[in-house]
Amino acid sequence: MKKLVFLTFAFIVALSNIISAKVSAEALNYGSTNCHWYSQFKYPNGSQTFYYGDPVYVRVHPQKNQHINYMILYCDNQYIRKESSYPYEWCKSSGGDNYLRTLSPGWHELKCKIYDKCGKCHIIKYKVYIKAKGGGGNACYFNNPCYDLPWLKQIKQQHPDWAIYQYKKNGQPYFKIFKCGVSHYDVYWYDCHGKLICKCSNGSNCFPGCSFVKCWYNPCQGGGGNQGGNCNWDSWFKYPQNGKYFNHGCDVYVRVECKKHHDIAYMELYCNGQKIRKESMYPYEWCKGNGNSDYLLRNMKKGQYNLVCVIVDKCGHKHEKKCTFYVS
Repeated sequence: MKKLVFLTFAFIVALSNIISAKVSAEALNYGSTNCHWYSQFKYPNGSQTFYYGDPVYVRVHPQKNQHINYMILYCDNQYIRKESSYPYEWCKSSGGDNYLRTLSPGWHELKCKIYDKCGKCHIIKYKVYIKAKGGGGNACYFNNPCYDLPWLKQIKQQHPDWAIYQYKKNGQPYFKIFKCGVSHYDVYWYDCHGKLICKCSNGSNCFPGCSFVKCWYNPCQGGGGNQGGNCNWDSWFKYPQNGKYFNHGCDVYVRVECKKHHDIAYMELYCNGQKIRKESMYPYEWCKGNGNSDYLLRNMKKGQYNLVCVIVDKCGHKHEKKCTFYVS
């Protein structure tokens, strides 16, 4: 009987050691170099065609996702996002990852850093090409249009005193070109193939609905545009004048004037710390005429009001102008 008990006890101990050894081996597996980290880009994969303005959905598929700790995606060395759960996806239809939704025409490099549960980091890369909309061969594929687009390069050489701004409309690039240093001038709008869209005098707009992208060349301010940082943003409150008094219950019309409105991207107005509205078109006005817009400037109550206008120029810099008025 004692022998039987002893054998039973020995069997239990042996079985326990086997189980413990197995668990330890599995636990140590992640601490070794045996993680199966191998992964590849499932999307994009070369079967898709991307045009300017299309979102680029990215999915990285590992052979064994249980061996992966997390992944980090970069595009053109720009950090996109860390993804810690399978499936490893970016720029899904639900939104987010905006950098992958606005890629410019040309080549872009996706880089995924894969961190496995063995503590190692691995990198895989994939290049994706973005086509410009509207056809026209390679004319719309550019990094710097002043050098990469032959027609625009020729204009810049023939007219070194003309400014070159890039705009976007319906996902396509357009260029606004005009002569600097004169009070009256013509504005020319071109598509990226060099086709003239329209011509108008300064102060009018023959091609509405565009949003500013970048100033590539501005000889009026010493050249350079965004890169040179020489935009003339000089602005001031035209209405109201600083220190002016208004009657209780009135509406306060605001206008900010500027020396070079074509160097201004947009302005934002604040009253006592509350945002009124962003204005992207010249003239820069708020609380104009009757209506309910810009209500914080209407039916004013007694007190002191501090206006702050944030001016964003087309060189990418922010500036502020302030004005104080009183309601009695």
